[in-house]
Amino acid sequence: MTTPIQAQSPALTTALQKYCVANGLHTGKKYNYRSLAARMNFGYQRAWNLLNGKAPVTVEVLGRFLLAFGADASGQLLDLAGSPNDADRQVVAMETEA
Repeated sequence: MTTPIQAQSPALTTALQKYCVANGLHTGKKYNYRSLAARMNFGYQRAWNLLNGKAPVTVEVLGRFLLAFGADASGQLLDLAGSPNDADRQVVAMETEA
């Protein structure tokens, strides 16, 4: 069975890419994988996999994004993914509070 977050992973990957471009985590033709990895407390390879669609955007990734970039940035990410704001924001908040 596919959970809602897994079903939206491709849209969330695209949203993460757009967020990085709009917020200085993209220079020239390359993403700044090291900077994203450091901010989200991931290894370089994990950041590379996320931005290149080789790894799914999971609840853990959204939680780390929330902690690293804040609630407003998380809302922007979900908006870029075309997610229904109220439902997804509640899921992110509930998963990261523990």
